[in-house]
Amino acid sequence: MTRAEFADQLATAISNVYYDHAPLRTKLPYVTYNWDYDNYPADDKSYQRIVQATVTHYHADYSDGAELKAVFDGNDLFWTCTSAYDSDMKVYIDTYTMEVLANE
Repeated sequence: MTRAEFADQLATAISNVYYDHAPLRTKLPYVTYNWDYDNYPADDKSYQRIVQATVTHYHADYSDGAELKAVFDGNDLFWTCTSAYDSDMKVYIDTYTMEVLANE
């Protein structure tokens, strides 16, 4: 899965998807995502590039993020999630982490 394909998949669940950060005053709900790269070694070289993806879902009402979870599950991605509430901003923040094989 390429980064563009990953972003397209996220957009099927949430219409506002941004790399790294959202512009100021972006209306809720929205998603940001970013990447960290790792390599799977074999035979003294990089056999497969692995992307550590972090997806952060910002939303105003308590929800379980079923749309995003369906996208992750539909693409056979193993994910974990942590949730928080920012009382100053009055926003729920769910952070999903997963590994994606980079096919780019």
